[in-house]
Amino acid sequence: MENISRLQRINSVTINGTVGSEDSIYRNDKGNMASFSLAQYVGKNKDGEKLSLWHKVKAFSSEKEPLDLSLVRKGVKLIIKGHYEGRSYINKEGCAKVETYIVADSIEENLPVEYAPANGWGGTAA
Repeated sequence: MENISRLQRINSVTINGTVGSEDSIYRNDKGNMASFSLAQYVGKNKDGEKLSLWHKVKAFSSEKEPLDLSLVRKGVKLIIKGHYEGRSYINKEGCAKVETYIVADSIEENLPVEYAPANGWGGTAA
């Protein structure tokens, strides 16, 4: 069991970014699934243009493990905590491809500090 938890710690990610697209939100009797892209700001180039790193994110919500998928809207700033997964496949041209994505374990809105709760992670007590 120690090896499993160690691997889970190694394969964990926390990303702060902006929803770029809501590719799809599926609803079925087992729960809901959202698939979307998230832009992570990484700095500016020599011309002063913003540079972003794009991530594919999949989020699963069920009664047992609920996630607030209503936060997944274009332009909303989110904090995603989760882990990487991937798959390989052969495309229509016969080329092998590898796709990686983040499976979200939690989704939070990334509020500006003045709106954040006073719980020690950025807010101030009134």
